[in-house]
Amino acid sequence: MAAVRTAFRQVLAMGGLLGATVSLVACAGGGSQLSTDAAVFLSHTVPATLEPRQIVQVEVAVRNSGTSAWDGSFRLEGVGPDGNRDGQRLMNGSDPTVVIHPNENGVALPTGASVPAGGEYTFHFAIQAPDELVTLTPAWRMTHVGSGPFGATLTTSVRTQAVQYAENPFVFTVDQGVPGGDEGGGVMLHDLDNDGRMDYLVTSWREVAAYDHYGHRMWITTPGIRQESFPPYPDDRWQSLGGAHTPGVMAGDFFGDGHQEIGYVIRGGWLRILDGATGVEIKRYDVGQAGIALVANLRGLGDRDAVLQEGKTKLRAIRLDTGETLWTTDQFRGIDKRPARQADLDGDGRDEFVGSNIIGPDGNVVNKWDLIRDRPGFNWYDVDSIAIGDMIPGGKLEVALAEQGGNNEVIAFDEDRIIFGTFNAKNRCCEITNGKECIEIDPDKMAMGKFTSGTNLELFAPSACGRAPWVLDSSGRIIASWLVDDTRPRDWTWHGIEDIFTIDWFGNGLQSLLVKERMVDDGHAAIVDALTGEFQRVFPTKAIRVYAADVSGDYREEAIILESPGNAPRFPDGSGPYPALQEGPTVMKVYWNEAPAPVQRPGYWTRQYYRRQKQNWNHYST
Repeated sequence: MAAVRTAFRQVLAMGGLLGATVSLVACAGGGSQLSTDAAVFLSHTVPATLEPRQIVQVEVAVRNSGTSAWDGSFRLEGVGPDGNRDGQRLMNGSDPTVVIHPNENGVALPTGASVPAGGEYTFHFAIQAPDELVTLTPAWRMTHVGSGPFGATLTTSVRTQAVQYAENPFVFTVDQGVPGGDEGGGVMLHDLDNDGRMDYLVTSWREVAAYDHYGHRMWITTPGIRQESFPPYPDDRWQSLGGAHTPGVMAGDFFGDGHQEIGYVIRGGWLRILDGATGVEIKRYDVGQAGIALVANLRGLGDRDAVLQEGKTKLRAIRLDTGETLWTTDQFRGIDKRPARQADLDGDGRDEFVGSNIIGPDGNVVNKWDLIRDRPGFNWYDVDSIAIGDMIPGGKLEVALAEQGGNNEVIAFDEDRIIFGTFNAKNRCCEITNGKECIEIDPDKMAMGKFTSGTNLELFAPSACGRAPWVLDSSGRIIASWLVDDTRPRDWTWHGIEDIFTIDWFGNGLQSLLVKERMVDDGHAAIVDALTGEFQRVFPTKAIRVYAADVSGDYREEAIILESPGNAPRFPDGSGPYPALQEGPTVMKVYWNEAPAPVQRPGYWTRQYYRRQKQNWNHYST
C-alpha cells in the first residue's frame, strides 16, 4: 500500500491529473488500485450565432481519458468560471412553455450505456438561445454524480442576433377563407413546432390554418372557430364570443410533454385539440354552449388547463388532458360580446380572469371591491374592452377597462383596490360629428403602453366615435388629447381609427400605436404617436386585421397585416352586410423597422401577460 499512497500524493500534487477525479478502488485479494475520472473534448457543433429563441440540435464528442468506465451516472453539464452558467442556460431553454431537457442538470449517458477507458462518446442534445440579444460564453464539463465535475472544459461563444426577412415587407399567401368585417377570426403568433421561431395562425369560421415562420403552410383544417350567437342574432353574428376580430384559438403545451397544441371551440359544442406542428386532431371534448376556450395555468403545472366561457357570466375550468371539470362559476361579469381577458395578476404563477370583476384560479371572485357598489351608476353589462399590464411597476398587475354607458369612465384597478375612475368631460365626439354622436361619449376601447419617459404606463382611449382620443397617466389624470381629423393623412377615412395595438416599433423605450382605418374593411394601417396623433408610418395596405408582436426576436415589434382584396362572403350563409371586394389573393404582410435596435433588452415574449394578450385579443381589447 505504500506505493499506492505515494502515487496518490503525487496525483494530488499535480492538480488531480489536470482536473481528473481520483479515488481508491478495492481490488480482489484485499488490495487497492488508483481509479481516475478524466475526459478530453474531441469536437462540437455548437453554433457561433443563433436567433433569439431558436432551438438547434448539437453534438459534443468526448473521450474517456481516465481509467474508470462511464455509465449512466456520468453526464455532460453546463459549467463555467466565476459561476458562469451559460452552458446550462442554453440546455434549459429560454421559453418556459417548451421543455428542452427534462433533466435540468445536464445531459446524462443513457441508462445501460458504458464508455470504457479510452473510449469515445458523442452527446446529442438541444440548446435554445435566450430571448434577448446577448453574447454568451457557454462551457461544458463532464460530471460524475456523487463525485463532481472532472476533466477538461469545453468553452465556446454564442451570440444571439435578430435575423429579419429578406424583403420588407415580408409577404406570403394565405390560401384559405379569411375573416372579414365584424366576422369572427383573426391572426396570432405562436411557436407551433418548437424550433424557436414564431409561426402564424389564421382563423375564421371556415378554417384554421398554420404557416411557419417563413410563410410556408404547415396545415389547414376545417371547421373553423365557433361563430354563432347565444341567443341567435341572425343579422348580427358578431354577438358571439368568437366574433368581432377574435382569433378564437388557444395554444400551448397542453400535456406537459414539450410539444405544442392548439385548441378551439367548433360549431356543435366541441373543443378540438390539435397537434400544433401537424394540425392532426388529438382530442375532442363536449363543451355544450361554450363559445370559446381560453388557455390557462390554474394548478401551477403550466398551460395545461382551459377556461370555457358561455355568455357573460358563466365560466367552466377543465383539465386539457382529461376534460375533467375543475370548477364552474356564474359570478363572472364579462365583457360585452367578447371573451374574458386573463393573466397571472398576482405573480403566483396561476391565471386570473378579468372582466368587471376578477375570477381567481380556483373559480372564486378575488377582488375586494365591487364596481357596482363602489362606483354608483357603473354599467358592467356593456363594458367593451380591457387592458392588462404593469402600469404601476412592482406588486400586482393592473387592469383598465372602458365603460360604455353608465358613468362613461376609464376605470383602473388591481385585485385589491380601485385605483381611479376618470370621466372625460371634454370628449369632442359630439362637436366633430356635428351632434350625431353625443350620446355615446364613452372611452369605448383601451390600450395600455409606455407612451412617456416615466416609469409608469399610460392608458389610451380612442373614444366611441374613434376620432377624439385621449391619454391618461397612471393616476387617472388626462395628459393629452387630439383629433384624428387634424393629424390623419389626406386619404385616411374620416371615420377615425380602430383595432388599436401598442407597438414597440422604434426600440427607444417608448411605445406607439398600430391602428387601421375605422369601419373600412380594406383600409390602410399606420403607426401613430399616442400623445400627439402624429402618423409616424403609414402602410398602404388593404387591411382586414392588424396585429403587433415581436417576430424577429430583437424585442422590437413588427406590424403584421392580413390583407385580402378578394375577401370571401362575410357570413356562413353568404350574406352581407358588406359588399364583396374585388378578386385577388389573400396575403400576410410583415413590416419591420430596418434601423439598428438602439438598445438591447429582454423580449416581450418573456412576459406571461404579454403571451396571454397576444392570444386572447379582440377588436376592442388588444
